[in-house]
Amino acid sequence: TSGNAVADGYIFVNHASQFMSFGVDASEKLRISNAGKVGIGTANEYNAEADNLIIFDSGNAGLTIATSSTSANNTIHFADGTSGDAQYRGVIEYAHNGDSMRFKVNGEQEALRITSAGIVGINTTSPDSNSKLDVNGNLYATRLYVDAGGNGSDPMIRVSTDTNTGIFFPANDNLAITTGGSERLRLEANGTLALGNGDNRRPFAVASNLGYESTYKTTIIGSTSTSYNTNATGATLTMARGTQFSTTVDGVSYNFVNNADLSITPV
Repeated sequence: TSGNAVADGYIFVNHASQFMSFGVDASEKLRISNAGKVGIGTANEYNAEADNLIIFDSGNAGLTIATSSTSANNTIHFADGTSGDAQYRGVIEYAHNGDSMRFKVNGEQEALRITSAGIVGINTTSPDSNSKLDVNGNLYATRLYVDAGGNGSDPMIRVSTDTNTGIFFPANDNLAITTGGSERLRLEANGTLALGNGDNRRPFAVASNLGYESTYKTTIIGSTSTSYNTNATGATLTMARGTQFSTTVDGVSYNFVNNADLSITPV
């Protein structure tokens, strides 16, 4: 009957400013403005595009949508009409059965899903469980970063149906290509292009403007160290494994040690 106890709870209408407020424990907790906007814990107005309902607290503030069913969904709908899919043109949905978050556009068409394992699927409702991001469609990025590493049987960049063929990064400033689980080619930091794998890797030097269709002198040193010379233009050159190959073009010599059977046919 005295002090704040007189107004522990109240409903107050301000005719001058045209708002209604609801108070608890002698302080305002909710206000409805003359524009129909609702503020919980605040009488202030915020961004005009998102101020129909404002929840404020001096510390953490939040909103909970709850259900007692472990198989139900909690949803937020974004509508631009009152019939058909205009009532749910955009949807944020949490599915408690399986614990996934779904984002839908254009009338319940799922565009993105986050699974309970933290896997993100874009344009797919069943993202690959072996990937953190599964994109069903084209992917554009200004830059794409992958960790250094990988090896011939486990490349860093590969297709999902052929896991031992692709590209990996054996060391800083080195790039390697593997097929069938074995390294086939490596581009080293100094620009050397090496063919082969492991102890069989050999350097391969190529200069610009080198074309087999040109007329030039070729020396082939076979396994018996026998030398052969040819000045043929347009001929096919076949080299056996272990053969050394050297050629001179415009006064510049190029050397190549073949680690596999090789056939060079002019184009």
